[in-house]
Amino acid sequence: MTRHIASFTVIALLFGLSVACDKPGVTEQQQESKANEQAAKTRGEAEQQTQSAQAKAERDIAQARADFDKSREDYLHSRRVDLDDLDKTIADLEAKAKIDKGKAKTELDSRLPAIRAQRDTFARHMQALGTATVDTWDTAKANLDKEWEALKSAVHSAS
Repeated sequence: MTRHIASFTVIALLFGLSVACDKPGVTEQQQESKANEQAAKTRGEAEQQTQSAQAKAERDIAQARADFDKSREDYLHSRRVDLDDLDKTIADLEAKAKIDKGKAKTELDSRLPAIRAQRDTFARHMQALGTATVDTWDTAKANLDKEWEALKSAVHSAS
């Protein structure tokens, strides 16, 4: 019988210890829940910061594109005004070629077709510059500036 009492005591003691072990498990579970909540909060804050940074980057990109478009339009407008002025000079040269006689007429008659062709090429390239991208802008603009100087020089030397 003492054997049964001893066994029963051991069983009761083990049961008591197992019940006592549940309390630390509850505490650990609460700590785990807190850690999960903190992790979720941190992820949410990180997500918000990422979205904020993305929105700022998109605004900056849109502003840069708008600035580029404005710069391109300003440049093209300036070149159109220059071309209009040069067209007047070319028209004056054509009128002069009709009036002049001799060597001056022959000289103008020989230069005007090349000037007109050069002017038309410049106008086509200027129009194409209107669709140039940021990547090709600098090169295309530099080429157009060279063409402009060559055209302007050709017209002025014919004057």
